[in-house]
Amino acid sequence: MDSGAHPPQQATHDLVPGTVRLFDSDGNDISGGELLLSPAPSTDPEDPLNWSTARKHLSLANVILFTLSMGYATGCLFSIYVPYSESSGITITNLNQAVGIQFLLVGFTPLITNPLAAAYGKRLCYLGALLLGAALCFWSPYITSGAQWNARCALFGVAGGPIFSLTEISIADVFFLHQRATPMSIYVSALYTGTLLAPLVGAYIYGGMGVHAVFNFAGGFILLIFVFSALTLEETTFHRKPAATTTTTGDGKVAATAHVVEVKPPSSWLHRLRLITRHPDPLAAIKQAGLQPLMMLRLPVVWWCGLQYGWYQVTFNIMNAITASILAPPPYLMGTSSIGLTYLSPTLMTIPGAVLFGWISDRWTIYMAKRNGGISEPEHKLWLMLPIFLGVPGGFLMMGLGPYYGAHWIVYVLGMGLCTVVGSWGTAASLNYLFDVFHDFTPPAAARSSSGHSMHNDNSPYMLSVLMPAMSLAFGFGYIINPWVANLGLRNWSISAAGCTVAVNLTMFPMIWWGKALRRRGASVYYGIIS
Repeated sequence: MDSGAHPPQQATHDLVPGTVRLFDSDGNDISGGELLLSPAPSTDPEDPLNWSTARKHLSLANVILFTLSMGYATGCLFSIYVPYSESSGITITNLNQAVGIQFLLVGFTPLITNPLAAAYGKRLCYLGALLLGAALCFWSPYITSGAQWNARCALFGVAGGPIFSLTEISIADVFFLHQRATPMSIYVSALYTGTLLAPLVGAYIYGGMGVHAVFNFAGGFILLIFVFSALTLEETTFHRKPAATTTTTGDGKVAATAHVVEVKPPSSWLHRLRLITRHPDPLAAIKQAGLQPLMMLRLPVVWWCGLQYGWYQVTFNIMNAITASILAPPPYLMGTSSIGLTYLSPTLMTIPGAVLFGWISDRWTIYMAKRNGGISEPEHKLWLMLPIFLGVPGGFLMMGLGPYYGAHWIVYVLGMGLCTVVGSWGTAASLNYLFDVFHDFTPPAAARSSSGHSMHNDNSPYMLSVLMPAMSLAFGFGYIINPWVANLGLRNWSISAAGCTVAVNLTMFPMIWWGKALRRRGASVYYGIIS
């Protein structure tokens, strides 16, 4: 560090992204080791890592409410596919395919919006996304052609990009590595819950007030969150200066009990809620934030996380795309309200399930670090993915074989819940692994990319790198979901979907065994480090 706290030669584990020391050990006795803070905070009280617990939780609440409102706007269509298709004249296949376009743009428009956030702050992007999302909801009831619906979904992809590209970064800006899995899982729970509650609420709104009211309610909900965020959402971007020498350890980390925060007057409310937080060199920030995600596509870790993240988005989209078409006709003959009620199963299972997964992950991180001489490895958390091997494939089989053999509708509904809750674990696990690998790693100041740009992770370019393959996968499957089910039939479709999920899950074992070697190689290739 500039403060001179680094030892003459950086520790070997510091040269491998994601390998960090969490405990200071005394010989072999690490049971009483002291927790080290990663990433290392500065001494500035305005550093988000130094915020009070209440201030951090308010920041998290804003992220959660933003995710819920935009997710709700996306999911309010799922239980009213048939009546909306009839009122607008757009086929259900076209509706599904346009949603695929939406997810494609969710993956690629952050290449524009995230650099703008790097240059002018995340707060501006959040508030702009909320306004655009509300406007699109109010427009939706008046759409009468497939072209208009395609345009609406494309623009919603732009508005929805921050759900997947900025929210996780805002969480990582505020919470330390040993705390991050729980709020990240709460975010994943909100990501699923907003989309799951929407069909239930939308079905009852439609039953009482019609199609227009469903979208108007979604737009009003987003505007309400916009007002709340305008009054409480703080900027989490912070260009961190090195901590004081007296608070650092030999590894450049900060001991939790020794960390000192400066005492100075708090910033004003108006300053905290400024619309724009301008980077000292906005053009350089835009250029770097736009190039880094493309450069990081060379790293195998990015592609693995993209596969996991994308596949569990696909599984969620499959459930939403086929539920109404399976439960409305014989043998179930469910009406719109009843179809909406089926979403209670995944909702009630996912909220506690995802949060519990995060709570376990944080404690597992500390437990494994103590067992590993105080060193935490991202691959430790991958062992928590083992339940996914049975959960998601089992959910697919219940959703396909149940209707095929005429089983009670509860079989399908429980399959929805199982597929969603365990799928949320897969989403959370891939995000935790991604941020554990890259977010806390600070390369030497001299490390440069091949184009000469310094490599800093302030704007988490790896998240954008993952979104591109992940959302491309979701986009591609948007075109084949309905033909997949129709051509194979429910039985063969469910077996093939379960098999695909098992194949995706099996890739966790190569990552557990060779993940560190890939991370070390990634450091040498991307950061110019040879360890």
